[in-house]
Amino acid sequence: TCLQAIRTLQPQGPYQLAGSSFGGTLAYAIAQQLGTEGESTWYLGMIDTPGTGHMPDADKLTSKVEIMRYLLKIGEGIDLSTKKLHALPPEEQLSHFLILSGQEDTPLARISLDLTLDLFQTNLQAMFTYQPQAYTGKIHFYLAQERDEFNAQTPAQAWIPLAHGGIEIHTVPGNHITMNTPPHVAHLAKRIQSGLDQASVTSMTFEPVGA
Repeated sequence: TCLQAIRTLQPQGPYQLAGSSFGGTLAYAIAQQLGTEGESTWYLGMIDTPGTGHMPDADKLTSKVEIMRYLLKIGEGIDLSTKKLHALPPEEQLSHFLILSGQEDTPLARISLDLTLDLFQTNLQAMFTYQPQAYTGKIHFYLAQERDEFNAQTPAQAWIPLAHGGIEIHTVPGNHITMNTPPHVAHLAKRIQSGLDQASVTSMTFEPVGA
């Protein structure tokens, strides 16, 4: 599991965790689990991660074709109708996506894309079924400035009552996808570094649990 991998790399805390979209849900769940094991998480960053009641419009992302349209529109600014994609055989759908997104169209690239689409569906389902419990620490939330028809308009709202240590919301240029790519990712990186620096300074003012 993700937690086991983290504990392999770093057996003891304090930990600094962050994730984008579903990755933020994972980071939150891991921080909670570490807390039950007596470990501390000094920094928890969630990048445009929606919570219960503020999820993406799942009705628009029920098939691989709809996910490809979403990735093209939000990630590349290319508005392609699902009707046009549906008219193509599955292999040609993948090839068409790769070409439009500026990627090399090879058998390996098509296999990789197909696996990515499967993972997207799995992660989306996991995000919808996850029921988060209260978190004792603070959340640094990075909110995409540009909202769209697919993603929640106010994704941070669900986490506010759960974060007993408070939540700090940072607005970052870009949308749910492009905030993680150039040029916006540089701004995001600066905000995350600032949060890490703040968490590090704050942690020095408290003794670790059990000290």
